[in-house]
This record gives sequence, structure tokens and C-alpha cells, in this order.
Amino acid sequence: MAINTSLSLALSQEELFVGMLHLKVETMPGLDLGIFKELDEHQTSLMMGVAERALLARGFLRPDQRGDLQLEPAIKGLLYACTFPDKSLFVTRTRPEIGPEEYFFHTYRRMFVMHSIPVTAIHQFIAVEEKNATAKAVLSILNLTTLPKPDWNGGQAELAIFEKARDVAMEKGIDEAIKVLSQTSLNKETTKILAQTLVLPIANTTFAYINHRDNSHPPQGFTILQGKNELWLIEPIEDPKDELISIMPVSSEDIIKRVKTLLIN
Repeated sequence: MAINTSLSLALSQEELFVGMLHLKVETMPGLDLGIFKELDEHQTSLMMGVAERALLARGFLRPDQRGDLQLEPAIKGLLYACTFPDKSLFVTRTRPEIGPEEYFFHTYRRMFVMHSIPVTAIHQFIAVEEKNATAKAVLSILNLTTLPKPDWNGGQAELAIFEKARDVAMEKGIDEAIKVLSQTSLNKETTKILAQTLVLPIANTTFAYINHRDNSHPPQGFTILQGKNELWLIEPIEDPKDELISIMPVSSEDIIKRVKTLLIN
């Protein structure tokens, strides 16, 4: 099974755990399989036996000349890229009344791997050779509507105040959210519009980018808050005294450019 332009596969949580054991690793960036550490020796043996048979049946595990089980090379390469990536982009998207959706994007040399969990305990992997495919996948998660450049201004706020306004908006409504946001540098118009977004958000999507090969550059990150008719770019501001964030109204095109710039790094 050779990777030409793409490779797609789905693994159960147990199959992924066994695959990682064949790589002799226990962790993958952004992923916690600690649940398996709670199993006793008998449970672990039973689980691994079932998962290994499933991998054998699918051709993902094969016996070598000595009879030892080995991961199929393309599958091994895909999991290796996720376990020892050069760079990673973690995307967490939260929508009202829907649990967080997590997506992991990894690059290793010329391989780009998109990892998601579409169903509980099922891991979907898609490996491609074109970075543009990754950018399209990231933008498709946002599901942006076309919104023009807003004509209201942004500002700064303490993170704690913004988080309080978010919680108050969901619990007590727009008027109480406006009272909390009035403690920030945002003007009255922006405060009202932001409070409206916090009361009826479409989605909240957080991006975290890490270059695993260059420790001189700290992780980068920002959040996109989507309302019905507005988009906000929220990102931390380095400040020695307070945890400050920048809150800027942006257009759909601004978001597209920002995401693509992040992926180019």
C-alpha cells in the first residue's frame, strides 16, 4: 500500500493503541490514551488480541519472515508522522449544546496528516502530499459564511473579564453581559455587538500551532468566535501584569488569510 496522493483509514481506539505499541510509543501529540493504563494484565492481553486480529484481517498488520507481526509500511509511516511530527496544528471547535470537536493536523517531512475523531473511540486519518488540502480541511471546519469587513472597532480586555462575560451571557442574557464587558476598553457599540455574539454564538474555535523542531518559537494560538452576523479574532497579548487578550471584529477573508498564514509557518 503506497501513498501516492492520499491515504485514508479509520482505526478503533484499541487498534490505534496496538499500532502505537508496535511503534514503541505510548503518546501522540494532542491525544491521551491513558484509559488503557487502567486495565489489568488480563484485560490488556484480551484487548490487544482482539485489536491485533482486526488489524491482521484488514492487512494493517502482517507477519514478517520470522513470523513477528509488523505494521504495514504505509500505516507505520502515517502513525509515525502523527507521533513524531515536525509541526502540529490543534483545532478545537465548540458549538452550543454540542461537545468539543477536536482535530489534529501534523506535518512530517512532505507528509500532511489530518486526524479527527468523528465518532467516539474511532480515529480517522487522512494523509496527503499537498499542503493546500490541509488548508481546505481546516477552513471547512469553520464553515464560514461570507461576512464583510465590520465597521466597528476592537479593543483589549482581561481574559478573566471576557470569560466572566461569556458565562454571564449564557446564564443571564445580554444586559448582564454588557455590564461585565463595560469593564474593558471596548466602546459601547462594540460591547453591545460582542454581548449579542456571546448570548447566541454559532461556534467558538481555538487554534494552537506548535513547531516541535524549533523550541526558540513558542506555541502560537488564537480563537475565532462566530456569531450570526459577526466574526471575532481573539488572541493573547504578552503583558507582564495581566492576562490580556485582543478582541478584533474581522471579515471572512481576514480569517481565511490568518489561517493560511498560520499553516505556511
